[in-house]
Amino acid sequence: MRGEPAAARRGSGAAQLNLAQMYLDGRGVPPDPVEAHAWADAAAANGEPGGERIIDRLATVMPKTQREHARSLAARYVELYVGDFSSS
Repeated sequence: MRGEPAAARRGSGAAQLNLAQMYLDGRGVPPDPVEAHAWADAAAANGEPGGERIIDRLATVMPKTQREHARSLAARYVELYVGDFSSS
């Protein structure tokens, strides 16, 4: 997983998208559609169009309760990890 989580938490949309894909595919981490959805949502909020594609893909296979949990987690990730961190 290397530096992806740290970069994602620093607000890198590309790292957030990569982390979402890792959780989606189970690459380096256990597969977790909720985490994949949440990180994809953060990536999309950071302007990464791939985030929306992952969200759309997961919407077709995730149960409603999982999607609701993912959206709740995504709101937290967007609050914490999306925005202009250059002045921090």
